[in-house]
Amino acid sequence: MNKYSSLGKIAKDAKEDLLMLSYEKKVDALNLVAEYLVKNAQYIISQNRIDLENAYQAGMKESLIDRLSLSLGRIEDIADG
Repeated sequence: MNKYSSLGKIAKDAKEDLLMLSYEKKVDALNLVAEYLVKNAQYIISQNRIDLENAYQAGMKESLIDRLSLSLGRIEDIADG
């Protein structure tokens, strides 16, 4: 089993656990994820730059690269969502 298959199984198992949570617990979990995103925004952006460079080198379309680009504002918008 490769890394992505393992991650997929973990995600599928987590889905079952999440279905059992109360609404309040789900909201709490989403708020924690949002806090993590904002708190680690600079690290996420630095890693995103690597991904973007790889995308440029692979010849990905500019429109797709733009959609993958993260900024502090985009991360905050994701967290707010």
